[in-house]
Amino acid sequence: FRAHCQLVVRMADAAVEEQAKNAVCTVKPKEFVVCQINEGRTVLLNIPLAGHAKQKIGKAQVEIARLSGLQFGRLYEIEKDGSIVHSPEDHELEAISEESLEAGKADEGGMPTTDNRKIVDDNSAQALSEEEIHAMKQEQGGRYLVDQLVKSSVTFEKKTDFSKIKYLKKKQRKHLSRLRLLQPSPYLLCESQFNDNYNKPNSLRPDYLGVILSFSGVQSGMKVVVFETLRGLITASLAWRMKGSGYILSVYPDGGKVNRDFERFLNLSAEEKGTIEYMSSTTLKNTIQQLASGTVPEEV
Repeated sequence: FRAHCQLVVRMADAAVEEQAKNAVCTVKPKEFVVCQINEGRTVLLNIPLAGHAKQKIGKAQVEIARLSGLQFGRLYEIEKDGSIVHSPEDHELEAISEESLEAGKADEGGMPTTDNRKIVDDNSAQALSEEEIHAMKQEQGGRYLVDQLVKSSVTFEKKTDFSKIKYLKKKQRKHLSRLRLLQPSPYLLCESQFNDNYNKPNSLRPDYLGVILSFSGVQSGMKVVVFETLRGLITASLAWRMKGSGYILSVYPDGGKVNRDFERFLNLSAEEKGTIEYMSSTTLKNTIQQLASGTVPEEV
């Protein structure tokens, strides 16, 4: 179990590194992207050339076509008027003044000068009323509201640095609509699909996908046979890993059909798709029998 967890962590780290390398890449029409909402839940989106189709980001509705041209890996914020602007990565730290942080670290003896023990969470520390908060959010927007909530909090300056950042992140998740666009990878797609369909058949956990790909030992240039009923997830993941070099025979059950959904979701190139060949289990069985008997059909 520990090894599996370590594998998942390595996969996540690799995904983050890959996104950092591709931070200058931009979203293109007709491609799929993974949209991370408020640094949490992820959804898969297909970017149209034009149109007014919308996606709910936090509590805001955004036209998906507006995402075209944005950079992968950067954090964006939805304004009150629906426009998309760049959001600072360290907004929660910038909101805390350097003077406040320095003053709240320690006294001459090295002991912390701030303490949460005397702070009581009974909603009396916030000077703004619910009506004022609602009106401010509607008129000025979420970012202005978060700043005012901090200024109007009686106990904010009494909190420890860790509690201040935790407080800010909580308010940002509640009042801001932020998104980060990520290039699709097997791990991100599996995570997104599992979160939406975890109680449905054939839903694979992301760590299980990591175990399958790791134990398979498949590398670029290899010839492999895959049997799956996961809408082509394993097949497409192997093609994504092999980068157009090698051969994949994907076998599907009799009575089933070829499913290329994840080939599209991963934005595989024509070269990468060209490494995949699909065959039903009955056709494979007959081909093996013919090979054993020496009567091999011409197409094989």
